[in-house]
Parts: sequence; structure tokens; C-alpha cells
Amino acid sequence: MNKVLVLAAVILLLIGLIACQAPPTPIPAPPPTQPPAPTQPPAPTQPPAVTKAPEPTKAPEPTKAPEPTKAPAATTAPQAVTLKVLDVRTDATQGAAMDKLNKLFMEKYPNIKVQREAMQLADLQSIAPTNLSAGTTWDVIEYGPGGSYVGVLADAGLVRPLDDQYKSLGWDKKFFKWTVERTMWNGKVYGVPNALETYGCFYNQDQFQKLGLQVPKTYDDLLKIVKTAKDNNLVPIAFGDLEKWPAYHAFSTVTNNLMGNDKLRPLLYTKASWDDPDVVKAIKTWFVDMPKAGAFNSDPVATKVEDARTLFYSGKALTICTGTFLIGRVNLNAKGFTPGWFFFPSIDGKPVNPPSGVGKLWITPAKAPHPQEALLYLDFLTTDAASKVYLEDVGLIPAWSVDTSKLNLSPLMKDTVAALANQSISYGHNIDVEMPASFSLAMGDGFQGVLLGQKTPEQMAKDLQKAKEDAIAAGQLKVK
Repeated sequence: MNKVLVLAAVILLLIGLIACQAPPTPIPAPPPTQPPAPTQPPAPTQPPAVTKAPEPTKAPEPTKAPEPTKAPAATTAPQAVTLKVLDVRTDATQGAAMDKLNKLFMEKYPNIKVQREAMQLADLQSIAPTNLSAGTTWDVIEYGPGGSYVGVLADAGLVRPLDDQYKSLGWDKKFFKWTVERTMWNGKVYGVPNALETYGCFYNQDQFQKLGLQVPKTYDDLLKIVKTAKDNNLVPIAFGDLEKWPAYHAFSTVTNNLMGNDKLRPLLYTKASWDDPDVVKAIKTWFVDMPKAGAFNSDPVATKVEDARTLFYSGKALTICTGTFLIGRVNLNAKGFTPGWFFFPSIDGKPVNPPSGVGKLWITPAKAPHPQEALLYLDFLTTDAASKVYLEDVGLIPAWSVDTSKLNLSPLMKDTVAALANQSISYGHNIDVEMPASFSLAMGDGFQGVLLGQKTPEQMAKDLQKAKEDAIAAGQLKVK
């Protein structure tokens, strides 16, 4: 009986507890009362797993700009390429120097192989327009400045302007200002100058000292030196013109001093006439008056260039007037005396204006296969390493300021480099470099005629103007 009563009491207690609890459906049974997973925010508004930016639809590697296809900077060489370089260094010494420069470049840029070819400038000038028009495999070419050379290519759109590179690579601040001007055509820069060339006279310092002579400052001073040399059985000025080109340089030297750049430049770049009184006087000074004064060795027209140089090397001639390109050979061959250098002196009180140029230009064709690597090559040619080869191996003077203190150079070379670093004086023009080959031919033949008395300076000036007009008509010379 008691067990029955206890069981009944437990049952009643359980029923009461259950009656007091909250209804079960809202809380413990979420699946039937809460929104199912597919309808929950954010599931319906977010893209399903397959449409999220998965790896397959991200910008894949093949569509990124990979390293091989990026335009390389002017200081890197990401691709292995063969750079084809055409220079005009057919001389064995200068050819060896180019090989040395190319080796240094390839050591710096092992991914670039330089394939070198050499050709005479005259031959290159005859084929360059046609070859470049057809498309070329050359990446870098050594070429002449001026209207008859780079001007012809620039007008035809065959050579790449480098104005932007001059700024980005700092060339505009590195090169001497006047040398940059010689790389230009119609207001644009088309090349990198490879070396300075200027004209003046080498002299025997020992003989000058022995005879009590000073470097001439005027033309009259020079004539006094001529007389002193003759009185002492010396050839005053060694001059060999059998090959004709030395006369070009002599004419440039005197004409620049007489005319100055303001009057000479129109003759080179415009239709201004060479039949000018100053041109006549320049021809008369060197080819008539100086021979009459006994300034030269006998019969310059029949004297070879190398024979005239030997007169100076051997001490038989007191001076020789030529270009700085001869410094290396003077140092090598001058026997028993110390050579020096001076600019041709003032004429009629006019400023000394030595004919000067950049020798040649390094250009890159408009269709060059590897233009960025070509820029690396051009930039390398302006480095201290290149300067060392130019000066020590070849005797060429760079177109920028060079610290010569650590270089193995002769006193003559150091003095000449220092003189050319003086940018306070004016520098003139190499007439034969900036005029076409046909004009130079007229100079060579004509000046020999004047030396032999077969032609007057007045006739020669008229012949030069005709040669200019013929060159313009033939498309060999572009004028503004």
C-alpha cells in the first residue's frame, strides 16, 4: 500500500514539472522554424563556391608581363642576344682597341654577344641609305656627322633620335656642349660622339728652347719662326700633300681662324656661298703666301704624308700641322726630343678658332633589331673604362672631361687633353668631315692646283661653290 502511494506521488510530481516548462518548439527545434542554410543571408547573395575568384580564373602567369617580354632598362640586359656592331676602325691598332672595348662590354653584360664588322667610312656611306631602307641587321653603326652623313639618314627616317636618352642617361651633362651640337641635325640628337679631333701644330720643344723661340700667338709670329728655322737649316713646317687630304685640314685651320663660326656655319648648313673674300684669303694664306715664305719642305704635292711626318719625327722639321689623332704616333716615333702642341695662331687679330669635331658618331638604326641593348652599348662607350682604352691604346681624346691622373699617358697627351677641356674658347668645324665626299674631292684636286700655280685662290673659291651646288643637286648634301 505504501509503495503504491509513493509511486503515485512520483507520477504526479513529474506531471507538474512538465506542465511548468516553456513550450518546446520555438527553441530546441531550429530546423523547422529557422530559415534553412540556403536562404540565410548571406548565402543567397554571395556567389557560390564555384563562382568565387578561384585560382583558375585569377590572372594566370601566362598573361602577366613576364620578364623576357618587358622592355629592358638601359642598364640591364635580360635576354641573351647577339648585338651586331659596324665600325670604321679598319686600322690594325684601332681595330684591336675596338676588340678590347667589346670584350670589356661583354664581361659587363654576359648575356650580350658583340659581333663586330669593320668597313671604310667611304664604302659605308655609299651603301648605308640603301641597306638601312631595306631593313638592317646592324644594331650600332659608327658613322659620320653632318648633313652629308647622318643628316641624309635622319631626313629619311633611317636613324633613331636619342634626345630622350641624352636626358635619361645624363649624356647631355657629360659631353662637352659643343660636341653635342655636332651630333645634331634639324634640332635633334642622332648619335654619341666617339672622340674629339682638333687641328693645330706639333712642335719640337727642344729646338724651340735652343733657338729662343716661343709658341706663336699671331700669324706674324709664325712667319718669324719660319725664318729662324730656315736660317738654321730646319724645315719650318713639314707638309706632305700627295694624298690630297692634308690640304683639307690646312684649309679648315686657316678658314676657321679667319671666318669664325658665325660666318662659317652658313657655308656648311645653308646655301651661303663659298665664293667669299675670307675663303679666298684663307686659300691664299696657306697655299700661296706660306710656300713663298719658304714655310714648307720642297714640293709638298709630291711628298707623301708619312714622309712629311718622318721629317718631324727625325727632328729635321721644326713643326708639323695636323690633327690630334696623330698624338699616339708622335709619342711613338719622335726621336731624341720632347714634342709639344699649339693651336694655329690668330690671323689679323681674329680669335683662334681651331677646327674641331667629334671624329665619328655612334648611331643606332631606326630598325635596329635590339635597340635597348644598343643603348647599353652606347652608354658603355662613355664610361671610364672606355676612356682608358681610347686614351692609352689608341691616342683618341674622349668628348667629355677625363681625369688623366691615374692613366698611363705621355706629357703631350695630358697637355692636349687639358687644353681641350678648356671650354672657354671657341671650337670651329672640320670642313671635310661636314661636307660630302665630292666637295672634298674638289678641295683635294683644286688645292694641289693652287700649290702648283695652275689655279688662283679666286678660281678655287668659285670651284668650291660649284662643288657645293652640285652636291645639293645630287642629294649628297642637305642644307637648311
